[in-house]
Amino acid sequence: ITCGERADRYNQKAALLLVTSDHAINLNDFGKQLEKSLFDDGKFVYYVGFDSVTGGLDADIAATPVSPEHRKEHLRRLGELIHILLDSGLIVITTVEQLTKDDIGLIETIVNPDFIEVVTFCDSDSCEFDPDLMIKHEDSYENIYSRLKQILRSRGIIYSPW
Repeated sequence: ITCGERADRYNQKAALLLVTSDHAINLNDFGKQLEKSLFDDGKFVYYVGFDSVTGGLDADIAATPVSPEHRKEHLRRLGELIHILLDSGLIVITTVEQLTKDDIGLIETIVNPDFIEVVTFCDSDSCEFDPDLMIKHEDSYENIYSRLKQILRSRGIIYSPW
């Protein structure tokens, strides 16, 4: 089954919504809310939290908190898991705190950058990369979701009317 056949069946293209923040916020709750919203809209979506990976797939190197020396391997394994999920045609959401430009570059060596949409809760002055969607902490969830849907439509990731 090709990616195109899956896209035709699901009325969506596979994509990674890579959500990060430079501040301490609950990214897991945001990721789960986003997954629920897309699912309620009929999308084939799956949320993978970074904490889920470090506690399961990466149990052989897990440390709390994640040590800097293991972070690169955690991200590499996360990228491999996401690659498999994208191959199934899903929209995958993952949340990782304080991603850097190098971290995103590492994920892009595994996941085709054309499949990645970077969403960040970040002040423009402190953001070291150019995200697809920059969110202000005071933005309402409804506003964030509306803007994200617009981006997904404009990129041709979702193409059935909501």
